[in-house]
Amino acid sequence: MNDTDLIIDAFIDDEAVDVDALRRALADPAGREYLIEALALRTLMTAEPGGMVDAFQTRRRATGWSARSWAAVAALLTIVASLVGYTAGTRTSDRQVVPEPAASVHAPSPTKVIRLQPGIDWTERVGGN
Repeated sequence: MNDTDLIIDAFIDDEAVDVDALRRALADPAGREYLIEALALRTLMTAEPGGMVDAFQTRRRATGWSARSWAAVAALLTIVASLVGYTAGTRTSDRQVVPEPAASVHAPSPTKVIRLQPGIDWTERVGGN
């Protein structure tokens, strides 16, 4: 950004500007082009009635797809996909899972037995660690 652009921006923002500096900035074709672009950009960014933003929002509303519509479509697709997945899973499962009774489950036999004798392998203490 150069001094010409800063002077034009200050003019658009209603700040105090040296009249001769503004005259020199607008005498340059690039300065006039920057003024037009800056005004167009600021018009797009304003939310005043009849501005470019309202025209854009009106065009967007005319399509009928708001954020709420997209959320409803996404929720519907999620529900349909869940139901299809559940149905496919229940119909294609060949194996029946039957839990074993607890009595038939046994602990494995030990591979090595360690015998500890009080007073030889360890000493019993009261309290502490």
